[in-house]
Amino acid sequence: MPASVGGAAGGAGGASGGAGKKKISRRAARSATASAVFGRSAGISNVADVGMEVDKMGNGVGDAADLAPDGAFAGTGARIVLLSLYSDYMTSDWPVLRGMFERKGFEVVHWSSAPTLDAMRDALADVPGSSVQFWLISGSTAMLSVAHLALIAERWREGMGVHVMGDNAPYFADANALLTALDGRLPYMQGNLPAMDYVCVDGCAREAGLQVNGTHGFLRKDHRITTGIRRLFVGATVSWMAREPVEAAGLEVIMCATEQDGAVVVAFAEARTRAGAASPEEDDGTGKKVAKDAGSGKGGKAVTGPARGLDGVHGPLIVHTAFTSAYVNADTAGTTRCFTNQAVILGALCEDARAKRLAACRAMLRHCLAAGVTTMTT
Repeated sequence: MPASVGGAAGGAGGASGGAGKKKISRRAARSATASAVFGRSAGISNVADVGMEVDKMGNGVGDAADLAPDGAFAGTGARIVLLSLYSDYMTSDWPVLRGMFERKGFEVVHWSSAPTLDAMRDALADVPGSSVQFWLISGSTAMLSVAHLALIAERWREGMGVHVMGDNAPYFADANALLTALDGRLPYMQGNLPAMDYVCVDGCAREAGLQVNGTHGFLRKDHRITTGIRRLFVGATVSWMAREPVEAAGLEVIMCATEQDGAVVVAFAEARTRAGAASPEEDDGTGKKVAKDAGSGKGGKAVTGPARGLDGVHGPLIVHTAFTSAYVNADTAGTTRCFTNQAVILGALCEDARAKRLAACRAMLRHCLAAGVTTMTT
């Protein structure tokens, strides 16, 4: 684990790319695709299968087992804007996670209370050559104004990555408000359920003698988010999302961790760079819709019915209903890697989406010039 990184709340943390790491130019960052950022173990949960060192939990050791190596975003200006509204108590674990973000090369802006609208607008501004992602850790009462929520939603629709975190009731007030502001079809957090202490990609918890409180635990294997993670600590109690609205909105189920069947704890949506109904499905060439695993790129079973998902252009999205582990158990069984993998995937997909949008704009400009169009109206 890295040493804790300090810094006053509300200030921007300096980017730390790690000693000896070559900085990436802004021009290179603009042209890089997500796959160029990911490391050699990307999409492999049980890295022991490829000869890498693992710890007693079966999780990979060192940054080679992370989704991206240390310093992957150094020099790009990539930024994480974190708003933590959970203030019941403070521990030293959040600086550990912040330090991990900075080791990947992210600049970190951290607020512990709702900022002014102008401050948020400045922090979320789209700077050429960099990616911006917004993380919300919800409190028990609503603190964000309608204007705050509208600004975040506007930036998400422009391609910014968003990470929404809550926990057991009532710690999802602003989380649910933000999900509604992003898109009314997104699932909402609810309830207070006992969680499994650990979930595993291959049912390995009992094998290791770890406590398992139910039979419905699930951790998606070989997804980019679960890179290097075989066993993952969850916590004591969590809120949850119903599986049907999660899948109807086109989100992938990444983790379930309660005794209740269909109770989703982590879900993920890819960025979408063109208008239309987003969907985790694709046409297999026969007119059928085939479920696509966005984490591994592998096809799934054929399904019938219309494609489901969110409409229009939007950035990547992660919804997480068990934030406590980030505060009290950041160094337990894959927790830190899971959160840093999530930061990496949001940052990489923002860059990828930016490149695709720029390519589309340039193609449109070339088409207009070829057609003799010299003025355009909006």
